[in-house]
Amino acid sequence: MPTPRQPDLDRYAALLDEVRAIKGVSLGRDAWRRLRRNRVAMVSLGFLAVLGTLALLTPLLPLQPPRYVNMARQFAPPEFSQPEKPGITLGEGPDARRASLEEGFGRLDPVSNVLLAIRVAVFGEWSIPSICGTDQLGRDALSRLFWGARISLAVGLVATLVSLVIGVAYGAIAGYLGGQTDNLMMRIVDVLYSIPFIFVVIFLITILSAEATRQTLHLELPAGFEQDLEQETVSPRLGEAFAENGYPLAEGATLASETPGERWRLSQKEGRSYVVELADGRLRVVTETTGRLLGASRIVVFFFVIGAIYWLTMARVVRGQVISLKNEQFIEAARTIGAGRRRIIFLHLVPNLLSVVIVYLTLTIPRVMLFEAFLSFLGLGVEAPDVSWGLLANEGIKAITPVRIFWWLVVFPGLALGLTLWALNFLGDGLRDALDPRMKNR
Repeated sequence: MPTPRQPDLDRYAALLDEVRAIKGVSLGRDAWRRLRRNRVAMVSLGFLAVLGTLALLTPLLPLQPPRYVNMARQFAPPEFSQPEKPGITLGEGPDARRASLEEGFGRLDPVSNVLLAIRVAVFGEWSIPSICGTDQLGRDALSRLFWGARISLAVGLVATLVSLVIGVAYGAIAGYLGGQTDNLMMRIVDVLYSIPFIFVVIFLITILSAEATRQTLHLELPAGFEQDLEQETVSPRLGEAFAENGYPLAEGATLASETPGERWRLSQKEGRSYVVELADGRLRVVTETTGRLLGASRIVVFFFVIGAIYWLTMARVVRGQVISLKNEQFIEAARTIGAGRRRIIFLHLVPNLLSVVIVYLTLTIPRVMLFEAFLSFLGLGVEAPDVSWGLLANEGIKAITPVRIFWWLVVFPGLALGLTLWALNFLGDGLRDALDPRMKNR
């Protein structure tokens, strides 16, 4: 067998060294490099990262309690001085501290309770002044803005993920199977596109979160209970008034003002909830019994109902991508080794669609958040005592009168929502350009 000549060996060695010197760039690394060149997208990414971190760590921040009512500071404009009466009164003993925290923050999940305990241990009763003003009940607008961010962002993320799961699975199956199955599945999508979903969502939210019965009780509260009704928790005097008339209240019942000075809701975890209405100078009590099947939380309804209507566009996009990929060589290789349809769809095709999915994710979240804000603005969104940006804007609009405009109640929630939607849209545009394979190495 002839041996290679020395010049050939030298040439092969030089080619090998040249190949070793070449470093390949993956699509993900190249996309990140191009995304970093987009300054607007990077600023948006940084803003969303800071906003998400602050929303997640809101119980750790030295904010005033979002549910603490102080009628002496009603409609107070933005200020930088500490309030005379702190929102958190630790008092003496664990029971007094627990009661103060529950009155101001409500019942929290275990993680939030741990973060709140750290906040109390570090900052004590001190809190950031009301730099965004207060609302009609004297509650700190800055604190409610941060706590509202948790719900608004959670609704946008969870509802989008629900639509993502449905849309990706539906579109991938339709595109891979093809034929009559694909034709039937896409015609169903066309029919659903023709339905005015805004009315469907309003109808479902109204039905699923509606109360089963409503009955006027033979119970009227004497004058002087208005101050008790403006609190977040039931006062002992108010609890005794209900108990004396045969309507004992369960522990942990909460109060929320639906119409300031006219209508208040007293809610319990199970069974009856009560509405106190001011009519003809008298406080009339109405009972509302919530059925367990129909009385679903509106936030849960948001997660699934809104998510279940935003998957149509994703299904069409994924179907088109799958049709273009299902005859590629790597799919033929998977069929050759005996891979089944499920394995090919979810292990070979769907991972190759991640760029499309990520872009869709960033562009759908603002649509869902805006829709939630719209429904909350109509009074069909998040229920008190929970708070979202849409609910804050709705409360601000209600407080505006021809005599005086409390601008801070509208400007700050609207600014927070607008900046977040702006950042999400610009980040989505940047990701779309960065993940486009046709722009690789540009």
